[in-house]
Amino acid sequence: MRFLLLVEARLVGAHLCVAAALLCGAAWAQATNVEVRDESGAPVGGAEVFRNCTLAGMTGANGRLVINLNQGDRLAARKLIKTGTAIKGQHDGWSYRVYLTNVRQENDGTQVDHLVTSPESLQVLTLRKDQAQIGLNLVGSVFYNATPENLQNIAQGMRDASRYLFDLSDGQLFFERFTLYEAGQHLQDADMQFYVDEWPNAHVGGLHQLGQHIRLPGPGFNGLGNPYLAWTWPNGFRTIIHEFGHYGIGAYDEYFRTDSMSMQVKSLCTKDQATQPLASRASAMDSQYHTTEFCHDGNHNSDTEQGQRNKRSVWGTLEQAWQGAGYTLRTPMSRGEVNPGPNELACTAQLTTQIVPVAAFACPPIPLKAKLLTSNAPGINVTLYKAHSSDIIPQGRTNDLGELSIYGAAPGDTLHLSRGHKNGGIFSSFKGSATIEKCEGLEVPLMLYVNIRYYPLPKLKIPGPVPELILELPINGDPLRHQLRFEAQVHLPGGRPQPVTLTYRPREGVLAGRLPLDLGSSSRFLLDVHVQNDAGQTSGAAFQYEGALFHRGGPGEGPLGKTPPSGAPPPAWELFAPDGPVGLTVTPASLPPETSVLVGETAVPAEVPEGLVIMAGPYSIQGDHPVSGQLGLRLPYRTQDFCGARKGSVAIYRLEADTFQPVRTSTVDEARGLAFASVDAWGVYAVLGAPARGTHAPPTLRCPEPLQLTVPAGERGATASLQEPHVEDACSGTRLVGARQDGQPLDAPFPPGRTVVRWTATAQDGRQATCEQIVEVQLHQVPNVDGSGCRCALGGVHRAPGSAWLLLLGAAAVLGWRLRLRSSHRRGSRGSRV
Repeated sequence: MRFLLLVEARLVGAHLCVAAALLCGAAWAQATNVEVRDESGAPVGGAEVFRNCTLAGMTGANGRLVINLNQGDRLAARKLIKTGTAIKGQHDGWSYRVYLTNVRQENDGTQVDHLVTSPESLQVLTLRKDQAQIGLNLVGSVFYNATPENLQNIAQGMRDASRYLFDLSDGQLFFERFTLYEAGQHLQDADMQFYVDEWPNAHVGGLHQLGQHIRLPGPGFNGLGNPYLAWTWPNGFRTIIHEFGHYGIGAYDEYFRTDSMSMQVKSLCTKDQATQPLASRASAMDSQYHTTEFCHDGNHNSDTEQGQRNKRSVWGTLEQAWQGAGYTLRTPMSRGEVNPGPNELACTAQLTTQIVPVAAFACPPIPLKAKLLTSNAPGINVTLYKAHSSDIIPQGRTNDLGELSIYGAAPGDTLHLSRGHKNGGIFSSFKGSATIEKCEGLEVPLMLYVNIRYYPLPKLKIPGPVPELILELPINGDPLRHQLRFEAQVHLPGGRPQPVTLTYRPREGVLAGRLPLDLGSSSRFLLDVHVQNDAGQTSGAAFQYEGALFHRGGPGEGPLGKTPPSGAPPPAWELFAPDGPVGLTVTPASLPPETSVLVGETAVPAEVPEGLVIMAGPYSIQGDHPVSGQLGLRLPYRTQDFCGARKGSVAIYRLEADTFQPVRTSTVDEARGLAFASVDAWGVYAVLGAPARGTHAPPTLRCPEPLQLTVPAGERGATASLQEPHVEDACSGTRLVGARQDGQPLDAPFPPGRTVVRWTATAQDGRQATCEQIVEVQLHQVPNVDGSGCRCALGGVHRAPGSAWLLLLGAAAVLGWRLRLRSSHRRGSRGSRV
């Protein structure tokens, strides 16, 4: 039996070829006039027009552009109306651009552009003032020499972050351009600085200030810390936008309130968070991990830090910061409801990324294991010293298994490992070092070094022609009598180490030194202290510090100064970046004017009370003037290295003489890992708590969505790069292993059909969690109408394979064709052929 499909075309040729385009692609596109107009109907010249998300051209003075169009094409247009000047370098002079578009954001979260229904007709696109989009130009710099994979992961994370920001801002803010430099290039010009080991934090309002940045861990972020997951995980790219909420919008956190400087945790987030579905849940300035909106005036809790400092919701702050002449931002307040989307970027809001690498070679992340005799060595500080530059790159601390991944290393570089330890009246340290010879895993043995106890207590003096570091090292005994030699160096990002000359002052029992610092626009430096005893043993460690200058009435302009947010009346100011390692809130009554404050890590100078461990710090918090009131102190702490903490055991402690004593006003937000206290003196502070080993739940494991692959018929399989599952655990050191159902390696081609990949996360104490990922490979048959290609002729009769029937039936339904099916029989035929 043979079937012939007869097409009776009762339409003119142009309409018939629309149907043919369903079979043959865009070969039958119609040359069409597109006109862009403003709200008054006047033509708009110089507007960009996008056809199916591809730039088709720019309108002329008459507002028109001729484009080849098919029925079903989508058109979007935008017109640049404002350009913001960049205050930081490497931005090509602009920091943001404002466009008017024809893309409408509906209240239900959907986006509406222009659908082509009649390609032969004039297509009119109208730009509206309440359909503005603001594209941001950001620069990033990775402090270490990263791998291409690491750089691409950051760039992809920025694309995902832009989509999340587009959702949060109801389709009005997006990242338009992102330039990423490697190996510390243009670090001080960067909006985003990526370090190996860094807890995410950002300066409020830093987009328009020199020396203000977003600081992030370059390897990625999972909401917990090292080991990190890729930036493409929701906890990663959403964290970028939480920090941009500080940096680019001027918003504060919404997970606590300030209560007479004691920073008690009394007010959390928005009032209705728990009752809202994820698509409408606020606020990303509370916990970005499970929210997709900013709070607005209707659901904002005014008792949060955001409400107390800015006196408005985050949406109110966004509107104030980004509203301008010539366009109108739409908010949930003006809409009358929350917009739960959009979930995807508009064609007019795409991100362009550029990666600027360096020629120097860098190894992939190198697995490191620190060993003390036959045992693993957790909590060891690891620092990378580059062989061919002066860069010193902190890598973080080893986990419970004594393991850490090393980033930015190359053969010839040196790793230094150290950790302070108190043993009776002697301060000692574990120390080890290794030179990297190959890009392979290293196992570094540690030795115990003993010397007289010391710990850095630096201060920073900023007012004056040049900032000056004032360094004191309290020690127990005369270093000259014990033939001890101390060396100290200060390392500024991108500069050579500067030595500090130390002099012993016996009356105070300290080694002291001063060093003028050319800080430029940086507020950070690394202090490296080494001591050699009479036996020739050398020990020491590197400590990171950050400075700020307080002015009465609020932080101000100048080196390390900050400008108060516009219209912010509260007389309380955060001296350091929100979410950073140390949060310090001050008022005009708590500090004298022109006080320089320096915070950062220090050594462990005393015994930790029995049963407790250090979960954050210890931090040296010093000023060059005495405290005259109450300071609000906030320290984030980590429990995963200790498999959690016993409930009620965590608190802030202060070093007094040789012991840590609890601070009376200390309070804790266990859900977010934050400790608060009201303090009235400089000193050394730490968060201590009792480990809760054995009392925690199994790891949380979430597999990626099923992966569908298509390969041409005849191929034996498809190669796939599998994305690892998302793992969360109260402890560090969790191992993840994937195994295929067919027993093949994970990187082997997947055969046609369905293959199950089973992932298992195993904690160091044996707790396990599993999940399964499906990989399905389908064979793709390319339809061929007549064996040689697609031909379209008016009134023609075509033989079509079965796969073309659906297309023809669809065309018939759209264009009103009548299809007649005629059959014929041939003797001796064993089957039918179409």
